[in-house]
Amino acid sequence: MVLQRNEINEKDTWDLSTIYPTDQAWEEALKDLTEQLETVAQYEGHLLDSADSLLEITEFSLEMERQMEKLYVYAHMKNDQDTREAKYQEYYAKAMTLYSQLDQAFSFYEPEFMEISEKQYADFLEAQPKLQVYQHYFDKLLQGKDHVLSQREEELLAGAGEIFGSASETFAILDNADIVFPFVKDEDGNEVQLSHGVYMRLMESKNREVRRGAYQALYATYEQFQHTYAKTLQTNVKVQNYRAKVRHYKSARHAALAANFVPESVYDNLVAAVRKHLPLLHRYLELRSKILGISDLKMYDVYTPLSSVEYSFTYQEALKKAEDALAVLGEDYLSRVKRAFSERWIDVYENQASVQGPTLVVLTILMPLCFLTGRII
Repeated sequence: MVLQRNEINEKDTWDLSTIYPTDQAWEEALKDLTEQLETVAQYEGHLLDSADSLLEITEFSLEMERQMEKLYVYAHMKNDQDTREAKYQEYYAKAMTLYSQLDQAFSFYEPEFMEISEKQYADFLEAQPKLQVYQHYFDKLLQGKDHVLSQREEELLAGAGEIFGSASETFAILDNADIVFPFVKDEDGNEVQLSHGVYMRLMESKNREVRRGAYQALYATYEQFQHTYAKTLQTNVKVQNYRAKVRHYKSARHAALAANFVPESVYDNLVAAVRKHLPLLHRYLELRSKILGISDLKMYDVYTPLSSVEYSFTYQEALKKAEDALAVLGEDYLSRVKRAFSERWIDVYENQASVQGPTLVVLTILMPLCFLTGRII
Protein backbone atom coordinates (compact mmCIF):
# COMPACT_ATOMS: atom_id res chain seq x y z
CA MET A 1 0.00 0.00 0.00
CA VAL A 2 0.98 3.61 -0.45
CA LEU A 3 2.38 4.78 2.88
CA GLN A 4 0.90 7.36 5.20
CA ARG A 5 3.12 10.43 5.45
CA ASN A 6 4.12 9.71 9.05
CA GLU A 7 5.43 6.32 7.92
CA ILE A 8 8.04 7.91 5.62
CA ASN A 9 11.53 8.61 6.96
CA GLU A 10 11.93 12.33 7.63
CA LYS A 11 15.13 12.53 5.55
CA ASP A 12 13.07 11.55 2.50
CA THR A 13 10.59 14.41 2.91
CA TRP A 14 11.02 18.04 2.01
CA ASP A 15 11.99 20.52 4.71
CA LEU A 16 9.64 23.50 4.77
CA SER A 17 11.26 25.03 7.85
CA THR A 18 13.50 27.04 5.51
CA ILE A 19 10.35 28.98 4.54
CA TYR A 20 8.91 29.29 8.06
CA PRO A 21 10.59 27.52 11.00
CA THR A 22 7.25 26.55 12.56
CA ASP A 23 3.53 26.70 11.89
CA GLN A 24 3.33 29.33 14.61
CA ALA A 25 5.74 31.52 12.65
CA TRP A 26 3.48 31.19 9.61
CA GLU A 27 0.43 32.18 11.64
CA GLU A 28 2.25 35.24 13.01
CA ALA A 29 3.33 36.26 9.51
CA LEU A 30 -0.25 35.88 8.32
CA LYS A 31 -1.44 38.13 11.12
CA ASP A 32 1.25 40.74 10.39
CA LEU A 33 0.42 40.90 6.70
CA THR A 34 -3.30 41.14 7.45
CA GLU A 35 -2.62 44.14 9.68
CA GLN A 36 -0.42 45.75 7.01
CA LEU A 37 -3.33 45.54 4.57
CA GLU A 38 -5.17 48.09 6.67
CA THR A 39 -2.53 50.70 5.77
CA VAL A 40 -2.94 50.33 2.01
CA ALA A 41 -6.01 52.60 1.79
CA GLN A 42 -3.89 55.68 2.55
CA TYR A 43 -2.13 55.31 -0.83
CA GLU A 44 -5.29 55.20 -2.93
CA GLY A 45 -5.51 58.20 -5.26
CA HIS A 46 -1.89 59.20 -4.70
CA LEU A 47 0.07 56.86 -7.02
CA LEU A 48 0.97 59.58 -9.54
CA ASP A 49 1.34 62.48 -7.11
CA SER A 50 5.09 62.45 -7.77
CA ALA A 51 7.96 60.22 -8.85
CA ASP A 52 8.73 59.52 -5.20
CA SER A 53 5.12 58.57 -4.56
CA LEU A 54 5.15 56.11 -7.48
CA LEU A 55 8.37 54.58 -6.17
CA GLU A 56 7.14 54.29 -2.57
CA ILE A 57 3.79 52.72 -3.44
CA THR A 58 5.31 50.38 -6.05
CA GLU A 59 7.95 49.09 -3.63
CA PHE A 60 5.39 48.71 -0.85
CA SER A 61 3.08 46.78 -3.17
CA LEU A 62 5.82 44.45 -4.39
CA GLU A 63 7.11 43.82 -0.87
CA MET A 64 3.64 42.84 0.30
CA GLU A 65 3.32 40.59 -2.73
CA ARG A 66 6.58 38.85 -1.83
CA GLN A 67 5.37 38.29 1.72
CA MET A 68 2.08 36.96 0.37
CA GLU A 69 3.81 34.55 -2.00
CA LYS A 70 5.89 33.17 0.86
CA LEU A 71 2.77 32.63 2.96
CA TYR A 72 0.97 31.02 0.04
CA VAL A 73 3.81 28.67 -0.91
CA TYR A 74 4.16 27.34 2.64
CA ALA A 75 0.41 26.79 3.01
CA HIS A 76 0.14 25.23 -0.45
CA MET A 77 3.02 22.81 0.11
CA LYS A 78 1.81 21.86 3.57
CA ASN A 79 -1.60 21.12 2.10
CA ASP A 80 -0.05 19.13 -0.76
CA GLN A 81 1.63 16.80 1.73
CA ASP A 82 -1.72 15.33 2.75
CA THR A 83 -4.82 16.94 1.28
CA ARG A 84 -7.00 15.28 3.93
CA GLU A 85 -5.44 17.17 6.83
CA ALA A 86 -7.91 19.79 8.05
CA LYS A 87 -5.28 22.07 9.61
CA TYR A 88 -3.46 22.66 6.35
CA GLN A 89 -6.66 22.83 4.35
CA GLU A 90 -7.45 25.76 6.65
CA TYR A 91 -3.99 27.27 6.12
CA TYR A 92 -4.42 27.06 2.37
CA ALA A 93 -7.91 28.59 2.54
CA LYS A 94 -6.63 31.45 4.72
CA ALA A 95 -3.78 32.12 2.30
CA MET A 96 -6.18 32.19 -0.65
CA THR A 97 -8.48 34.57 1.22
CA LEU A 98 -5.62 36.90 2.05
CA TYR A 99 -4.39 36.78 -1.54
CA SER A 100 -7.83 37.93 -2.67
CA GLN A 101 -7.87 40.68 -0.04
CA LEU A 102 -4.42 41.86 -1.15
CA ASP A 103 -5.59 42.08 -4.76
CA GLN A 104 -8.62 44.03 -3.64
CA ALA A 105 -6.55 46.42 -1.52
CA PHE A 106 -4.28 47.27 -4.44
CA SER A 107 -7.03 47.25 -7.09
CA PHE A 108 -6.46 51.00 -7.45
CA TYR A 109 -2.86 50.56 -8.64
CA GLU A 110 -3.24 49.57 -12.29
CA PRO A 111 -6.19 51.87 -13.12
CA GLU A 112 -4.33 54.82 -11.59
CA PHE A 113 -1.08 53.95 -13.32
CA MET A 114 -2.82 53.81 -16.70
CA GLU A 115 -3.55 57.53 -16.34
CA ILE A 116 0.13 58.38 -16.71
CA SER A 117 1.08 60.23 -19.91
CA GLU A 118 4.20 59.49 -21.94
CA LYS A 119 5.75 62.78 -20.85
CA GLN A 120 4.95 62.23 -17.19
CA TYR A 121 6.34 58.71 -17.39
CA ALA A 122 9.60 59.97 -18.91
CA ASP A 123 9.81 62.81 -16.39
CA PHE A 124 9.29 60.45 -13.47
CA LEU A 125 12.05 58.11 -14.67
CA GLU A 126 14.41 61.04 -14.96
CA ALA A 127 13.43 62.65 -11.65
CA GLN A 128 13.71 59.44 -9.64
CA PRO A 129 16.49 57.14 -10.96
CA LYS A 130 15.40 54.32 -8.63
CA LEU A 131 12.25 53.96 -10.74
CA GLN A 132 14.36 52.76 -13.65
CA VAL A 133 14.79 49.42 -11.86
CA TYR A 134 11.05 48.89 -12.40
CA GLN A 135 10.90 50.16 -16.00
CA HIS A 136 10.31 46.69 -17.46
CA TYR A 137 7.55 46.12 -14.90
CA PHE A 138 5.90 49.42 -15.88
CA ASP A 139 6.26 48.73 -19.61
CA LYS A 140 4.52 45.38 -19.19
CA LEU A 141 1.64 47.07 -17.39
CA LEU A 142 1.27 49.67 -20.14
CA GLN A 143 1.19 46.99 -22.84
CA GLY A 144 -1.94 45.57 -21.20
CA LYS A 145 -3.63 48.94 -20.90
CA ASP A 146 -6.59 47.96 -23.11
CA HIS A 147 -7.47 45.17 -20.68
CA VAL A 148 -7.30 47.07 -17.39
CA LEU A 149 -10.72 47.93 -16.01
CA SER A 150 -11.91 50.69 -13.71
CA GLN A 151 -10.88 50.57 -10.08
CA ARG A 152 -14.32 49.39 -8.98
CA GLU A 153 -14.38 46.64 -11.59
CA GLU A 154 -10.85 45.53 -10.71
CA GLU A 155 -11.86 45.39 -7.05
CA LEU A 156 -14.89 43.23 -7.82
CA LEU A 157 -12.83 40.81 -9.92
CA ALA A 158 -10.16 40.55 -7.23
CA GLY A 159 -12.81 39.82 -4.62
CA ALA A 160 -14.14 36.93 -6.70
CA GLY A 161 -10.72 35.30 -6.96
CA GLU A 162 -11.53 32.54 -4.47
CA ILE A 163 -14.78 31.76 -6.25
CA PHE A 164 -13.03 31.55 -9.61
CA GLY A 165 -10.56 29.04 -8.15
CA SER A 166 -13.14 26.74 -6.59
CA ALA A 167 -13.36 24.34 -9.54
CA SER A 168 -9.63 23.58 -9.54
CA GLU A 169 -9.63 23.22 -5.76
CA THR A 170 -12.55 20.79 -5.94
CA PHE A 171 -10.69 18.76 -8.55
CA ALA A 172 -7.53 18.65 -6.40
CA ILE A 173 -9.41 17.40 -3.33
CA LEU A 174 -11.29 14.78 -5.32
CA ASP A 175 -8.25 13.54 -7.23
CA ASN A 176 -5.80 13.45 -4.34
CA ALA A 177 -7.82 12.94 -1.15
CA ASP A 178 -11.18 11.31 -1.86
CA ILE A 179 -10.52 8.85 -4.67
CA VAL A 180 -9.28 5.44 -3.56
CA PHE A 181 -7.76 3.25 -6.27
CA PRO A 182 -7.99 -0.56 -6.13
CA PHE A 183 -5.22 -3.12 -5.75
CA VAL A 184 -3.64 -4.58 -8.89
CA LYS A 185 -0.88 -7.09 -9.57
CA ASP A 186 2.69 -6.08 -10.40
CA GLU A 187 5.23 -8.00 -12.51
CA ASP A 188 5.99 -10.37 -9.63
CA GLY A 189 2.33 -11.15 -9.01
CA ASN A 190 2.20 -9.08 -5.83
CA GLU A 191 -0.91 -7.09 -4.93
CA VAL A 192 -0.07 -3.38 -4.93
CA GLN A 193 -2.38 -0.44 -4.36
CA LEU A 194 -2.70 1.67 -7.44
CA SER A 195 -1.78 5.35 -7.14
CA HIS A 196 -0.65 8.12 -9.47
CA GLY A 197 2.98 7.22 -8.87
CA VAL A 198 2.58 3.43 -8.98
CA TYR A 199 0.54 3.70 -12.19
CA MET A 200 3.41 5.14 -14.26
CA ARG A 201 5.78 2.46 -12.99
CA LEU A 202 3.36 -0.27 -14.02
CA MET A 203 2.93 1.33 -17.46
CA GLU A 204 6.61 0.56 -18.08
CA SER A 205 6.19 -3.13 -17.27
CA LYS A 206 7.26 -5.67 -19.89
CA ASN A 207 4.19 -7.71 -18.95
CA ARG A 208 1.23 -6.54 -21.02
CA GLU A 209 -1.29 -7.99 -18.58
CA VAL A 210 0.19 -5.88 -15.80
CA ARG A 211 -0.10 -2.76 -17.96
CA ARG A 212 -3.64 -3.62 -19.03
CA GLY A 213 -4.74 -4.32 -15.46
CA ALA A 214 -3.35 -1.04 -14.15
CA TYR A 215 -4.82 0.97 -17.03
CA GLN A 216 -8.28 -0.52 -16.72
CA ALA A 217 -8.30 -0.18 -12.92
CA LEU A 218 -7.28 3.48 -13.07
CA TYR A 219 -9.81 4.54 -15.66
CA ALA A 220 -12.61 2.39 -14.26
CA THR A 221 -12.16 4.34 -11.01
CA TYR A 222 -12.20 7.67 -12.82
CA GLU A 223 -15.24 6.61 -14.83
CA GLN A 224 -17.28 6.41 -11.63
CA PHE A 225 -16.76 10.16 -11.21
CA GLN A 226 -16.86 11.19 -14.86
CA HIS A 227 -19.77 13.59 -14.39
CA THR A 228 -18.11 15.30 -11.42
CA TYR A 229 -14.86 15.72 -13.35
CA ALA A 230 -16.76 16.99 -16.37
CA LYS A 231 -18.57 19.57 -14.27
CA THR A 232 -15.38 20.88 -12.65
CA LEU A 233 -13.81 21.17 -16.10
CA GLN A 234 -16.87 22.92 -17.49
CA THR A 235 -16.84 25.38 -14.59
CA ASN A 236 -13.17 26.15 -15.11
CA VAL A 237 -13.75 26.77 -18.84
CA LYS A 238 -16.59 29.16 -18.00
CA VAL A 239 -14.35 31.04 -15.57
CA GLN A 240 -11.62 31.49 -18.19
CA ASN A 241 -14.14 32.62 -20.80
CA TYR A 242 -15.73 35.07 -18.38
CA ARG A 243 -12.42 36.61 -17.36
CA ALA A 244 -11.41 37.01 -21.00
CA LYS A 245 -14.73 38.62 -21.87
CA VAL A 246 -14.77 41.20 -19.08
CA ARG A 247 -11.15 42.16 -19.84
CA HIS A 248 -11.94 42.62 -23.54
CA TYR A 249 -9.85 39.77 -24.93
CA LYS A 250 -11.00 37.98 -28.07
CA SER A 251 -10.98 34.60 -26.32
CA ALA A 252 -9.69 32.74 -23.28
CA ARG A 253 -6.78 31.56 -25.43
CA HIS A 254 -5.95 35.14 -26.35
CA ALA A 255 -6.00 36.12 -22.67
CA ALA A 256 -3.81 33.20 -21.59
CA LEU A 257 -1.17 33.85 -24.25
CA ALA A 258 -1.24 37.61 -23.75
CA ALA A 259 -0.15 37.12 -20.15
CA ASN A 260 3.29 36.21 -21.54
CA PHE A 261 3.07 38.41 -24.66
CA VAL A 262 2.83 35.41 -26.97
CA PRO A 263 0.96 36.08 -30.24
CA GLU A 264 -1.82 33.64 -31.09
CA SER A 265 -0.06 32.99 -34.39
CA VAL A 266 2.73 31.25 -32.45
CA TYR A 267 0.20 28.83 -30.96
CA ASP A 268 -1.40 28.21 -34.38
CA ASN A 269 1.99 27.59 -35.99
CA LEU A 270 2.92 25.06 -33.31
CA VAL A 271 -0.33 23.16 -33.82
CA ALA A 272 0.12 23.27 -37.60
CA ALA A 273 3.68 21.92 -37.30
CA VAL A 274 2.50 19.03 -35.10
CA ARG A 275 -0.27 18.15 -37.55
CA LYS A 276 2.12 18.32 -40.49
CA HIS A 277 4.45 15.82 -38.86
CA LEU A 278 1.83 13.40 -37.53
CA PRO A 279 2.94 10.76 -40.08
CA LEU A 280 6.24 10.55 -38.14
CA LEU A 281 4.32 9.72 -34.98
CA HIS A 282 2.30 7.13 -36.85
CA ARG A 283 5.52 5.55 -38.17
CA TYR A 284 6.90 5.45 -34.65
CA LEU A 285 3.78 3.73 -33.30
CA GLU A 286 3.92 1.19 -36.12
CA LEU A 287 7.57 0.51 -35.25
CA ARG A 288 6.70 0.19 -31.57
CA SER A 289 3.93 -2.26 -32.42
CA LYS A 290 6.36 -4.32 -34.52
CA ILE A 291 9.14 -4.41 -31.91
CA LEU A 292 6.75 -5.34 -29.11
CA GLY A 293 5.04 -7.94 -31.27
CA ILE A 294 1.62 -6.41 -30.68
CA SER A 295 -0.89 -6.16 -33.52
CA ASP A 296 -3.45 -4.08 -31.61
CA LEU A 297 -1.35 -1.38 -29.92
CA LYS A 298 -3.23 0.25 -27.03
CA MET A 299 -2.64 3.36 -24.94
CA TYR A 300 -1.16 1.26 -22.15
CA ASP A 301 1.54 0.04 -24.57
CA VAL A 302 3.08 3.40 -25.43
CA TYR A 303 5.29 3.78 -22.33
CA THR A 304 6.89 0.33 -22.37
CA PRO A 305 10.66 0.53 -22.95
CA LEU A 306 11.63 -0.92 -26.32
CA SER A 307 15.15 -1.86 -25.27
CA SER A 308 15.80 -5.28 -23.85
CA VAL A 309 18.43 -3.71 -21.57
CA GLU A 310 17.08 -2.84 -18.14
CA TYR A 311 18.36 0.33 -16.49
CA SER A 312 17.31 0.92 -12.91
CA PHE A 313 18.78 2.99 -10.11
CA THR A 314 18.07 3.56 -6.48
CA TYR A 315 17.19 7.11 -5.57
CA GLN A 316 20.63 7.80 -4.12
CA GLU A 317 22.37 6.39 -7.20
CA ALA A 318 20.16 8.56 -9.38
CA LEU A 319 21.15 11.69 -7.46
CA LYS A 320 24.84 10.99 -8.05
CA LYS A 321 24.30 10.29 -11.74
CA ALA A 322 22.20 13.44 -12.02
CA GLU A 323 25.05 15.51 -10.61
CA ASP A 324 27.46 13.96 -13.11
CA ALA A 325 25.12 14.48 -16.06
CA LEU A 326 24.22 18.08 -15.15
CA ALA A 327 27.80 19.19 -14.50
CA VAL A 328 28.00 20.37 -18.14
CA LEU A 329 25.50 23.13 -17.31
CA GLY A 330 28.05 24.91 -15.14
CA GLU A 331 28.99 25.21 -11.50
CA ASP A 332 26.27 27.74 -10.65
CA TYR A 333 23.52 25.42 -11.90
CA LEU A 334 25.11 22.37 -10.33
CA SER A 335 25.49 24.10 -6.97
CA ARG A 336 21.73 24.67 -6.89
CA VAL A 337 21.08 21.06 -7.81
CA LYS A 338 23.33 19.92 -4.96
CA ARG A 339 21.48 22.22 -2.56
CA ALA A 340 18.16 20.71 -3.66
CA PHE A 341 19.52 17.24 -2.95
CA SER A 342 21.28 17.98 0.35
CA GLU A 343 18.88 20.49 1.92
CA ARG A 344 15.73 18.40 1.48
CA TRP A 345 13.94 20.37 -1.21
CA ILE A 346 12.39 17.16 -2.50
CA ASP A 347 9.62 14.85 -1.39
CA VAL A 348 11.10 11.54 -2.46
CA TYR A 349 8.17 9.19 -2.01
CA GLU A 350 4.49 9.40 -2.71
CA ASN A 351 2.22 9.15 0.30
CA GLN A 352 -1.52 8.75 0.64
CA ALA A 353 -3.53 11.84 -0.35
CA SER A 354 -0.44 13.76 -1.43
CA VAL A 355 -0.51 15.95 -4.53
CA GLN A 356 1.87 14.78 -7.22
CA GLY A 357 3.20 18.33 -7.74
CA PRO A 358 6.11 17.77 -5.29
CA THR A 359 7.63 15.13 -7.55
CA LEU A 360 7.95 17.73 -10.31
CA VAL A 361 10.87 19.27 -8.43
CA VAL A 362 12.96 16.16 -8.73
CA LEU A 363 11.65 15.29 -12.18
CA THR A 364 12.64 18.70 -13.54
CA ILE A 365 16.15 18.22 -12.25
CA LEU A 366 16.49 14.59 -13.28
CA MET A 367 14.64 14.67 -16.62
CA PRO A 368 17.84 14.98 -18.69
CA LEU A 369 19.18 11.92 -16.89
CA CYS A 370 16.00 9.97 -17.59
CA PHE A 371 16.38 10.47 -21.32
CA LEU A 372 20.08 9.64 -21.29
CA THR A 373 20.30 6.62 -19.06
CA GLY A 374 16.93 4.96 -18.62
CA ARG A 375 14.39 4.99 -15.83
CA ILE A 376 14.63 5.79 -12.15
CA ILE A 377 13.15 3.66 -9.39
